[in-house]
Amino acid sequence: MIAYRATPDFNVDLRDVLSRAEGFKNFVYHDSSGVPTLGYGVALILQNAAGQWVVRSNLDPLLASIEIVLSSTQREALEDAAQFLQNGNTAAAKALFPPPDADIVANPDLNTMGFTITEPEGNVLFTAATKEAIGNLWTALGGSLFDTVALNTGTPYANRAAAEAAFETGAIAGSAELIALASLAYNSPATIGPDLQAALTNGQRERAWFEIRYRTNGSSDPNERNGTAKRRFDEAHLFSLYDDVNNVGAVEAQRVIDFLFAAPTYANAKGPTNVAHMLAYSLG
Repeated sequence: MIAYRATPDFNVDLRDVLSRAEGFKNFVYHDSSGVPTLGYGVALILQNAAGQWVVRSNLDPLLASIEIVLSSTQREALEDAAQFLQNGNTAAAKALFPPPDADIVANPDLNTMGFTITEPEGNVLFTAATKEAIGNLWTALGGSLFDTVALNTGTPYANRAAAEAAFETGAIAGSAELIALASLAYNSPATIGPDLQAALTNGQRERAWFEIRYRTNGSSDPNERNGTAKRRFDEAHLFSLYDDVNNVGAVEAQRVIDFLFAAPTYANAKGPTNVAHMLAYSLG
């Protein structure tokens, strides 16, 4: 079983992790995967639970909360980006929007969506997206497992809305592992896939760590996955391979060794063992 580690203040710690990972941009830019993104890394299109690239389902009310209404041309650009990514054409998706380091003040034509936001407006979007990530986790994990990872010893979170409401009021005790999973689910429900769910359900910390670090990075092209890979490595580090890295017992260490040298049980393995898959991935 996984011994989930309590965090001092779940909402504050989650915000700190996400804001450091995302940074703030006041215009729509393409991230390392070609996803049009705004503010504190809020993706305007995403992969749904079925793995399909789509315009964010709640995008209109989300932007309306900061008084932005998309024109038909702006929405078409987002739809085109989603279609390009669905077809595996990352370069075409990136071409629709400027890079995150674009100087839109000196070159306003680079701001293809034509609007900017303030940091307070970015905070509004960030809070909504984080709340949605918590809801996505509840949906992916189910109530009982979500309660376990959230260290909830009170009334169970009976549904998605209850989990989101608890987050809004700061009532979730939370764990370091829940922060890692919420970061993973931020903008991308599809990353909480069946293999990661199974690892969590079965209490296999080493398998969950492996899934986060090596099997949620998207593209097999190292040039396209660099930003995502770094994010996943950070999330895996936060989730941790061990219950307590400063106190690893013989049984836990042996379990990790057994997993590393076991034959893969997932599709598209890059070698005869899990450690071979890790090496092949790292070598590109």
